[in-house]
Amino acid sequence: MKKTILGLLIYFFVFSTILLGSILILFLILFRVPRQKAFAAVSRSWAKAILRLSGIKVSVKGLENLDLKGPKVLICNHQGNFDIPILIAALPVNFRFLVKKELFSIPVFGWVLRSRGDVPIDRRNAARASQTLKALSKNISDEAPILIFPEGTRTLDGKVQEFKRGSIIVAMECGAKIIPIGISGSFGIQKKGSIAVNPSSVSVNIGEPVEPVHDDADIFKFPRELREKVISLIGNY
Repeated sequence: MKKTILGLLIYFFVFSTILLGSILILFLILFRVPRQKAFAAVSRSWAKAILRLSGIKVSVKGLENLDLKGPKVLICNHQGNFDIPILIAALPVNFRFLVKKELFSIPVFGWVLRSRGDVPIDRRNAARASQTLKALSKNISDEAPILIFPEGTRTLDGKVQEFKRGSIIVAMECGAKIIPIGISGSFGIQKKGSIAVNPSSVSVNIGEPVEPVHDDADIFKFPRELREKVISLIGNY
């Protein structure tokens, strides 16, 4: 019962602070704070507050691997709903998410996603998703890295699912280095379909950058190799 009440409290906090945070961001922009920096600062504070309220403790390893010049794509396994605030709070990089387009329809929240620079993708339409990924590959820079969950959706059994080739192609086409990230411990925070939240300890392990392949013959095995790297990062804890 306590975990359900905690879950309801967190949902109330999330949606009420989205509005307050949006007002704060507009205030910062009025005082000439660059929009991306304003959204990044407020988003990080918001994420840390959610984790603190939820009783989620996050340890991070490998931050030095993010200190990389040039375009980069971050790829990470996806264990649950809390992965997003965990990564926003844990990574000192102003990255963007590749997000399912349905979330952009939520009032205020959708505006925040667009203003952050997050990218909507239509997972139900393969052709549109492909077009989005191709356009995205031309818009990745040192200042605008993208974070992708290459499994496509969160795991249902705690195991790392197969990586979809489409999302990996983004890095291959733009020549960005790929930084693998492994999350462990977030799967048990909230079960799918449940409001209850279980306070947990979570580990985020950032691996060394990987050069993208340029040979079409490697396009099928490369996602498998990246998946193994992510799994090895989870196993390091």
